[in-house]
Amino acid sequence: MGKDLDRYKDPEKRKQYQKDYAKNNKKNYYKLHPEYKESAKIRKKKLLRKKKRKIVELLGGRCSNPNCACPDGYSRCIAALELHHPDETTKNENFNNYLAMPMERIIKEVLPIVVLLCSNCHQEHHNPELMNNAALAQQLV
Repeated sequence: MGKDLDRYKDPEKRKQYQKDYAKNNKKNYYKLHPEYKESAKIRKKKLLRKKKRKIVELLGGRCSNPNCACPDGYSRCIAALELHHPDETTKNENFNNYLAMPMERIIKEVLPIVVLLCSNCHQEHHNPELMNNAALAQQLV
């Protein structure tokens, strides 16, 4: 054991070895240790929720539609708040998974071209033909 560790006293070499080992043994590692896979999923979910909370906060924290059913715009649950591109030409396929981007890139490239809508307003905007009230549908188009 000591002989193997002596080869990796250099922190850079050890770090590279650990990366390579994890990359080459990922499937087997999680088969042997399923509890780590589960905890990694939980950590990732928490990180994504934290990032979305920050994005929602930077965009005002509530639905930006003035005709929203909630008097001051929906703001109860961040899971029900979605990013909407008012100008479809600015929409980029790379932005579909914005939560995977670094926060600096989101702030610089995504936030200036999106608005925050609650799920209901977002669906009403994209599906005006399915609305029961024709007058409201005309306002959204």
